[in-house]
Amino acid sequence: MKINVEFPYADFFDGCGIKKGDIVDVAADIRSLMLTARKEHWIFDGQHLIDALKDLVGHEGTLMLRVFNWDFCHGEGFDMRTSPSRVGSLGNFALKRDDFIRTKHPLYSWMVWGKYAQELAAMNNKAAFGKKSPWEFVYDNDGLLLNFGRTEVTGFTYAHYIEEGENMPYRFSKNFKGEYTDASGNKTVREYSMYVRYLDYDIYTDLYPEVLEELYQKGAVTKKTFRDLPLWSVKLREAIDYVRDDLKHNTGKKTCVLNGLKGYGYALEHPPKLKDLNQTEDPNKKC
Repeated sequence: MKINVEFPYADFFDGCGIKKGDIVDVAADIRSLMLTARKEHWIFDGQHLIDALKDLVGHEGTLMLRVFNWDFCHGEGFDMRTSPSRVGSLGNFALKRDDFIRTKHPLYSWMVWGKYAQELAAMNNKAAFGKKSPWEFVYDNDGLLLNFGRTEVTGFTYAHYIEEGENMPYRFSKNFKGEYTDASGNKTVREYSMYVRYLDYDIYTDLYPEVLEELYQKGAVTKKTFRDLPLWSVKLREAIDYVRDDLKHNTGKKTCVLNGLKGYGYALEHPPKLKDLNQTEDPNKKC
């Protein structure tokens, strides 16, 4: 019988394209790591995974773990201390730690640690993807996206930052109001906005495989595999500039699929009708 040893976190991240001092936004699904650990008779611990990520960027780096949550859109309120991540469990592990702090926006928040953690946590952007937001900060400071535990890079949420900045015709800004509990337990009623899709459109803007390959050829993407686990690191300034250029000058034919068609030309030819200001569905469901 094999003797259980700890998951080799350092080997897992070795060569992934992240170095000490980097600003890293982590988008991960750790279920596949847990399955591999079981197969290899390794002991997996989410807290130890976070410690390994901290070691990867060092104290001069900054780590951002996603705890996105859309309950605020449904009038359920938001509590900085307890509202859980709806995009995987890694952020929920960080919620239990006292070395991470949470950024403020109730829809798109991160647990942050490192050099710029206080600066990120102090941001008070009302627009989810607007000016003076963590999205803009990561772009301005040459941050990276670290994606692992999935079969491909999906959910390039930075597309919404681009779409709002370029005023794309298939989305509009919508306000949400609800009870907000801050890190000290104080309750207030606050209003925030998000750039949501018109209900006429099923819209997906992402780094599709052919785009990733092109970015890889340009040196903007590093990819590796550990056992059967893929990892990608993406230079976000280069990726965002690529998507922005495609949306502005090519109607998104490389990065956008709207109602099953490449590009958003359909939205230009068929102006939106359903601007549902009482929309209650998850506004991020079809992105």
